Amino acid sequence: MLDCFGVSPIYKLPFNSMPYNELNNALSPLLNELLVHDFVALVQLLYQPDVSEQKLKATLAANTQTPAAQQIAVLLLDWQIKEIKTRRLYSTKRDDIPKVERW
Repeated sequence: MLDCFGVSPIYKLPFNSMPYNELNNALSPLLNELLVHDFVALVQLLYQPDVSEQKLKATLAANTQTPAAQQIAVLLLDWQIKEIKTRRLYSTKRDDIPKVERW
């Protein structure tokens, strides 16, 4: 996931089979690192999944007890889940279309 946002490949994680909470736990330290040391990269990371500044501010303001990195991880993971569901919804195979008419 992070590679598609242009984040350094040293942040490779086994995303394919991790449960949601483990993904959050794996992403949070990486996001915290970006928060502390490379805020520009974090902003770029949030740009592609279209995490708006207003949504980010509202999320962070609503829950001051949870670390910011964990909250950002939730925003990114929720976006990714929606993206996967949308792709699955619109990429179903259409066996009812004759083979010669498919693109």
